Amino acid sequence: METIRENLILDERADPHQDSIRRGPEQTRTTDVPQILRYAGAIILLASAATFMVQQWSALNDLTRYASFLGLTILLTGAGFLSGFGLNDSKGARTFLGIVAAILPVHFLQLGALTFSAMPGNKPTYPAYLHWEAPGALMAWLAVVVAMTVLVPVTAIAFRTLVRSVATSVGACYLLANAVLLLPVREAGVMGFLALAMMVGLALFDRYVLTGQIALKTVEGKWVRIMLCVPFVALVARTCHLYPTDRMFVAALFACAAYVMFDLLPRWIPSATYTLRTVALFFALPAWGIVAVELLPESLSAARYALPVTVLPFAAMMQVVAAYRPSISPRYRMLSCILAVGGMMLQLAVFGGILSSFLCIFAGVMAILSGSMLDDKLSFRVGIVGLGVGLLYHLRFAAKLYEYSPWVCLAVLGTAIVLGASYLERRGTFGRKMVK
Repeated sequence: METIRENLILDERADPHQDSIRRGPEQTRTTDVPQILRYAGAIILLASAATFMVQQWSALNDLTRYASFLGLTILLTGAGFLSGFGLNDSKGARTFLGIVAAILPVHFLQLGALTFSAMPGNKPTYPAYLHWEAPGALMAWLAVVVAMTVLVPVTAIAFRTLVRSVATSVGACYLLANAVLLLPVREAGVMGFLALAMMVGLALFDRYVLTGQIALKTVEGKWVRIMLCVPFVALVARTCHLYPTDRMFVAALFACAAYVMFDLLPRWIPSATYTLRTVALFFALPAWGIVAVELLPESLSAARYALPVTVLPFAAMMQVVAAYRPSISPRYRMLSCILAVGGMMLQLAVFGGILSSFLCIFAGVMAILSGSMLDDKLSFRVGIVGLGVGLLYHLRFAAKLYEYSPWVCLAVLGTAIVLGASYLERRGTFGRKMVK
């Protein structure tokens, strides 16, 4: 393994451009042939792994079928060692071991199918090319144990060759993500939650462990970074293709897309941060809308409260995006205030009622605070309008119904606003600096 890694370091330090100048164009074309052949061989091997999943194996039972694939993985690992130690070819070794790591989700998909087939009562109908069935629960879980004794060390070897400095953490993260595919549950809502948790975990791992690592800047490092997302793709593809989905699963996919565009992709493509985080808003909105319809009480998810349930969270999301991008924060905060106040004024005009008036007042106060803390005159004026409209309607509502509740609520709200003004007068400079 040290020999493989030493050759890898020498290859990484070499300047391929200068080397091609020294060799000349004819020699460069000659030495490019092995690299092209490696790419072609890698593609063919990955295609063979995909074909294995759908190939009809009428002569073998499913356990023997999986054992054949496990044997192929051991064979590829041995080929990697042969390239590194026998042929002294670090590139070939990295190619073989990279393929071994890349096909790991195929192992867990097959093992997950075996364990799920052994669960009592789980007899869904599958396409013939994706049908896997274990003789019993004991044999299924025994296959998992045997497979882990091979796959865990193989994964460690592969990542130690590809990204040595972070091999342990990357290998553990990759195995943990793949282990989700073993869980014998297929309910769409649970799968959606697991997919979202997996994506958030991978994004946080990328942020706090992988970002800034020199090993991740190589071709192998970039390949490893993409490879970590394959278990998530496998989980979503399996659920969508083989099992019925529901609205919560769709909401989870929208939330995953929003999180990826907001947190993960901007680190990979810094030049597109503004665009990606803007697009993330439009994935987050339907995610929240579906969750609101599914989880909120029927009284709050009715059409009467559709505007507050969708507009206020969307305005809050815009404020979050603005906090991450100082260059665009004035524009986003202004749009957020206009959206919140305008939406609550529309809610008040269409439906009316005490709750609508309080929401309009709340949106106005928040816009006033945002405008005053950030010296944004337009947001401040929008907030004044929203607060005035809400107060006028509230006073009219109270006078019409002769009830004490609105009056008491207004008294409490007014007291809180005056106290808040006093606090801002004493601590406003400090708060403005913190917000900026």
